[in-house]
Amino acid sequence: MNAAVELLREAIVDLTLEDQAYFFVGQDMLAKLLLEQGDLADAIRVLERTTANPAGAALNNSGLFWMICQRQLAKLYRAADREYEAMQIEDQLRQLLIAADEYFPLASDLQTTT
Repeated sequence: MNAAVELLREAIVDLTLEDQAYFFVGQDMLAKLLLEQGDLADAIRVLERTTANPAGAALNNSGLFWMICQRQLAKLYRAADREYEAMQIEDQLRQLLIAADEYFPLASDLQTTT
């Protein structure tokens, strides 16, 4: 698995928001692999790269992928006892999803978090 992590790390190093969903999917996959290896701190660092510029993500047709990465980051913050940061992300996502259908998966997932 270490080889896969290194290959993925190399593949995503130059990705930007202009690469649309690839930027977010690559970061999310790498974070999940790191988490499986027990490296919570590095998984958080990887997903923190996705936090900036939600408007840019939306303009590059990647807004949903941005939100998914933010939800995962909030969960990792909570696992690292960084409750305040997790709550900030979740509050921002709730504000963005306020008009969403209650059955939208991300909105439903946020309803379970208090």
